[in-house]
Amino acid sequence: MIDLFSEEHEKRNAKLIELDGKNPQEHKEEFIEANCIGISPDTHIYRIVRYTRFKKDMEKRKLSLVKTQLWEDPWDNFYLNGLAKYKDEEVDLERIRDSYYGQCWTLEEECDGLWRNYSCKEEKAVKLKTTVGKLMSAFYVPMSKCHEVKYFVGKIKYKEPFMLDMYRRETSIQEAYSTIPEPIFLKRLVFSYEKEVRLVFVAEQPSEDKIFSFSFDPNNLFEEIEISPWCKNESEYKEEIKSLGFNGDIKISSLYEPSKQHTEC
Repeated sequence: MIDLFSEEHEKRNAKLIELDGKNPQEHKEEFIEANCIGISPDTHIYRIVRYTRFKKDMEKRKLSLVKTQLWEDPWDNFYLNGLAKYKDEEVDLERIRDSYYGQCWTLEEECDGLWRNYSCKEEKAVKLKTTVGKLMSAFYVPMSKCHEVKYFVGKIKYKEPFMLDMYRRETSIQEAYSTIPEPIFLKRLVFSYEKEVRLVFVAEQPSEDKIFSFSFDPNNLFEEIEISPWCKNESEYKEEIKSLGFNGDIKISSLYEPSKQHTEC
């Protein structure tokens, strides 16, 4: 076994022992803290989304997680690709993979590359700012059956492909998914610029549903909404975002604002 999450397991297990027998609703924040993997609830995180998607989410008051098998990177949740041996029998792990849903956030407050992933001349994007704790508070349902192993948020660990291959060979499925779904928080090193934080839902049974949605209040969840730096009609976007029910700060990204410093002669 290659142990990549020993510190996270130790911290989480200690917290769950402390919470054993306590009312989940009354101790929701503490259960949330236990399921924050490698990251603190008060950490600020960001998510850039296409404006049309953001608008639909605001109208429905729903945020969605997508099945990990639908993501572009074939290495996402890589452990569940293909077959595995269990008690001398081959087990198809693809079906198990149908239980996992994810949504991507980032620790990167400003990044040209992330803006370009979601913005173009034809369609603009917005950047949402919140904290890990606020996101989990909207997402986590403490009275749900087996809630401790269903709702997670975690900081991605980036590794070289050979390390991920070695991890898969030397780590059993029981070890990989014991209390933390470790492989879903692992990604190839080439993506490290994303500084990703991943929200994860694990369904009790594999499902045909491609998305998992949860309700949110934008004024409780988002601290700030930022419009893409290439937007030319800032006031129109601001007015529409306000009309969608957001009362907080709305601004345009300052990524390409020219320097205002004066050069001394």
